[in-house]
Amino acid sequence: MLRMWSGDIFERQSKLAGDFAAAAIVAHEFGHHVQDELSTQAGNFPPPKGKNGELIADCSAGIWAADFYFQGGLEVGDFEEAVTALEVIGDHNILSPNHYGTPEERATAFQVGYHGVRGGRPADPATCIRHYWR
Repeated sequence: MLRMWSGDIFERQSKLAGDFAAAAIVAHEFGHHVQDELSTQAGNFPPPKGKNGELIADCSAGIWAADFYFQGGLEVGDFEEAVTALEVIGDHNILSPNHYGTPEERATAFQVGYHGVRGGRPADPATCIRHYWR
């Protein structure tokens, strides 16, 4: 986790280094847990695999980041750190079954969650589900 603070995101170098990159990746991983819980609570409805599962987790991380913003926790540059961390783990191998989304798709999914703000509050998790659960 400490290596992420210096811009090393899973052995790929991000354009921006900082602590919020690591926080966004942890929020992304928690987003996978939320997917699993939603799947179980919906009567064993299978969670999305591959790219869409990753994009839901990125979107969920964006919702968390927006909530952190409304709590006064974000510093200047944090949003950009998160976006560039997710971009660096994107890939362009769209024909691979292990494709997890292009850098642009990863950044967009985070932004969908982050900017899905209504009435001064972060987006509802259903925003991510509507966009990416397939």
